[in-house]
Amino acid sequence: MKISLELKFEQLLQFIQQLSLHEKKKLLEAVQQEVAQEEQQTELQALLLKGPTWSEEEYENFLNARKQLDKVGSDAIN
Repeated sequence: MKISLELKFEQLLQFIQQLSLHEKKKLLEAVQQEVAQEEQQTELQALLLKGPTWSEEEYENFLNARKQLDKVGSDAIN
């Protein structure tokens, strides 16, 4: 079962303040872990977006080369 609540930030803080010290520590660890995962995803996305790309001409050349290699490979099998 999933429950969804819409809370304002101030309301959320009020709920957190009602937690015991042990519960606050568990919450802190959970939030830190989630933030770390999101940062890793963001870093990976940034790295991928900065990566090299092919121009349309380079991509067409690749497709043609692959087509030729597939033809040579299938001719060798037959």
